[in-house]
Amino acid sequence: MLPHSLDIPRGYARGRRLAAARAAGPAPLVLGERGPRPDQVRKRDARRSRAGARADHLRRAARPRRASAGIALITVVMMTALFSLMLAGFFLVVNGDQKVTASQRDHTQTFYGAEAGVEKMSSDLASYFQKHTSPTLTELQSALTTPANQPVISGISYPAAGGDFPDGGYSIAAAPPAAGTPGCVQSGGLWSCPGTIGGTGPLAGLQGVITPLTLSVIAQGDGASEVKMSRVVQEVAVPVFEFGIFSNTDLSFFAGPNFNFGGRVHANGNLYLAEQSGTLTLGEKVSTAGDVIRTQLENGCSTDGGGGGAAGAAQSGCQTYEGAVDVDTAPNTYRALGMTEGSVTGGPGSAPNSNWQTISLTDYNGNIVSGTTGGKTLNMALAFSGVSPIEIVRRPLANDSPTVSQARLYNQASLIVLLSDNPNELPQIQEANGGPAGPVALDASLILDQPLSTTPNTPDPCHPPVAVSSGPTLAPGYLTQNGYADPEWLPAGAPLLGGYLEVLMRDANGNLHNVTQEIVDQGIAALYTGGGSSPSWSAANSCSYNGQTYDPILELESLPVGDTALA
Repeated sequence: MLPHSLDIPRGYARGRRLAAARAAGPAPLVLGERGPRPDQVRKRDARRSRAGARADHLRRAARPRRASAGIALITVVMMTALFSLMLAGFFLVVNGDQKVTASQRDHTQTFYGAEAGVEKMSSDLASYFQKHTSPTLTELQSALTTPANQPVISGISYPAAGGDFPDGGYSIAAAPPAAGTPGCVQSGGLWSCPGTIGGTGPLAGLQGVITPLTLSVIAQGDGASEVKMSRVVQEVAVPVFEFGIFSNTDLSFFAGPNFNFGGRVHANGNLYLAEQSGTLTLGEKVSTAGDVIRTQLENGCSTDGGGGGAAGAAQSGCQTYEGAVDVDTAPNTYRALGMTEGSVTGGPGSAPNSNWQTISLTDYNGNIVSGTTGGKTLNMALAFSGVSPIEIVRRPLANDSPTVSQARLYNQASLIVLLSDNPNELPQIQEANGGPAGPVALDASLILDQPLSTTPNTPDPCHPPVAVSSGPTLAPGYLTQNGYADPEWLPAGAPLLGGYLEVLMRDANGNLHNVTQEIVDQGIAALYTGGGSSPSWSAANSCSYNGQTYDPILELESLPVGDTALA
């Protein structure tokens, strides 16, 4: 008897057996045995179908997982390599940027180190020329280019002279003038040329001596950075006498009638511009390091006489100075400077004039400037040594400092004419032609020493004697005190000049030679052609007498030809 049902194991093993059973085909039916019911067969077949499908699915799923595992590994390797390349590139970019930034930083620092060197050398050079009028190139280099003069900047150095840097990294050289520049001379290694001062500075437009110089700086910094910078500068020297008026302190104009001043004007203090009733005309550039003041005089009086103007209440003893002040705006073109057109609204220290910039630089084209519109303090070398500017025209003293000695005109002029009441104050230099050493007296004996005179020791039209007094003769009716003549009158025959004369000439080597006698031999005045009370002199500078021509250089007070004193 057949069992009631089949005991079929569950899970994968069952599926395997069922799959094997299907492969073997249907089992043979044994007679006498009862087979499974149809519903059982259907359930069995359904289970077998599901188990087989599941087994097939598992087999198919196992194979793709093994293939994708290899692809993933390759992908991971490729991604790792890509990220490694990106990281390396990023590192290279960042590292390169850092190097570029560091190089730019080092270069910038070195650039400013070179610029600082040029600026310091320019400033030192300007200060040096204020105290030294005619240095040599060697003196400039010794005074301004030593390591002690170089700026001290962390990380910056200036190479010493030698090797690749023959002149060093901090040097001054003479700049030769352009080819064909007239009047240039070389002295002490420096070139100097006469010319007109250019630019817009306080000396612009004046004639002076221009000395061009080249300033060179080589700065070395971190990262092997190196910057070379050069600048061509011009040091100029202008004679103080080129100014019509040069004042080291305050300067005042307060004329009554018309007053026309055609020279250049400069004041290191304040400039007071006033005119009483006429017109003050200033035909050249006017400059001051202080203020231009129009509302009052230097003594404090207001220009309106204290009648209620800028000075306020009436001032005792003050007069009105409300005349016109004309300043040029262009050659031969003038504009009146108004009473309210100073650089300040009142006197010294008052509020600035808000319109002064326009008035000074636009209305007058910079022909009148104050300290706020370009006016600078102009000092001679003497001023920096604590010496009065008058010393520039005085004779040297034994205790002169080098600065004062260089600034004195005595040590710069090629021809020196000296006058003194005391002959011992003048140099005792021997005459080149054998004449007397030292000075000659300006008295009646002067003509007696004329070896070139046509008739020795005899006056002639080219060699008149110096003028002498006719004596204290009183006019009719003139009463004298206590019966004596005016004690200030000189006795008859007394020289009207007096004193002593010495003329010195400086040669190319700077040595002085006494040429007094040679100068006097040429005469002491031009030929007198008139007579009586209206004397006149010939236009010619030369004087001829008895076939010989003389060229008088000195024009001293002398008796005219035909005067009774010569008879």
